[in-house]
Amino acid sequence: RPHPFPLGIDLILTCGERLLAVPRTTHVEVC
Repeated sequence: RPHPFPLGIDLILTCGERLLAVPRTTHVEVC
């Protein structure tokens, strides 16, 4: 393993009682 820890960030968004979590393994592609 080239890196001891995974690279990237986990994204957690909150709004009132709502919660959205996006793990660092999510890949986003721009068309």
